[in-house]
Amino acid sequence: MSKPKINPKTVKVNPEQAMQIFQAENQRYEESTQKINALRGILNETSSAKEAIKGISNASQNEKAIVPVGAGIFLFAKIENNKEALLSFPGQAGIVKPIKEIESELEKRLDNIEKALEKEARTNQQIASNLNNLAMMLQQDQQRKK
Repeated sequence: MSKPKINPKTVKVNPEQAMQIFQAENQRYEESTQKINALRGILNETSSAKEAIKGISNASQNEKAIVPVGAGIFLFAKIENNKEALLSFPGQAGIVKPIKEIESELEKRLDNIEKALEKEARTNQQIASNLNNLAMMLQQDQQRKK
């Protein structure tokens, strides 16, 4: 005797369960959207750092520069060394590296951030699709009850 075939993509849930699933997916969507926004911020900051390092490496010694320190505040400075910079790591540790190595490190970071952003965008799109399907299912259920 053979077992009945079951379609693994078909799952029956009651309306309450569907609403719980919808709420859970909506929470996932919000978290994914927040992660995307955070990644975009990190991408922008890293891109700005890369451009600043590029500009400094092309500057001559004792050239004047305006340095952003955050919160809309800038300092006036002179570039004394355009061949090295301090590269920091988590935990406030840092190491002096040649500018070219820092440019390379920033490029790697940008690539990693862009990949993470693309992956999260795909996840976000899938969750949005799930939410749309669940919303249609809940709406159909409400119409049947009328």
